Amino acid sequence: MAVLATSMMTVVIASFGDRLPPLCGAGGSQVSCDAVAQYRQGIRALPDWRSWADVQAWWPAYSVPKAALTAAIVFALTQYGSVLFVKTMIREYGKRSYLVASWVWHAALAITGFAVNMWLGVVAVVLLTRSVAIPLRFRGQRRPRPMIAGVTEAMCLLLVFIAVIIICPHLA
Repeated sequence: MAVLATSMMTVVIASFGDRLPPLCGAGGSQVSCDAVAQYRQGIRALPDWRSWADVQAWWPAYSVPKAALTAAIVFALTQYGSVLFVKTMIREYGKRSYLVASWVWHAALAITGFAVNMWLGVVAVVLLTRSVAIPLRFRGQRRPRPMIAGVTEAMCLLLVFIAVIIICPHLA
């Protein structure tokens, strides 16, 4: 739950940004006034049950910036993989089930990443390499110091952050 909550902060913060059209009467053009009116109308008149499959009926324009939602999804998926990796290195060290779950998650992330965007795929391959190489390096030895997992995760998080800025330039 903590991964989902922290990942959704991207959406919350982006909704306060200045990327949305200005409010009517605050120097906004007629186009922005129409967009604000459409947004307000969408909130007032929720769709009935017959239009449950119409995404536009449930998701009014300007309700959540697409780039922020994309960033939140990327952060949530990569951070869940991070949780699995750290558990294989610290608390669940030596447990094959966590190691396999980490490898499968990161492999699926890499495949999905390349299907969506080249940069996401490259980052996911780096994360997959980390989740395979570091546990194999310490196989059969004492549990590694938590600092190794921490420093590795800090660098990987920075890499994910850079990739999100590249694929979602509207957030920069």
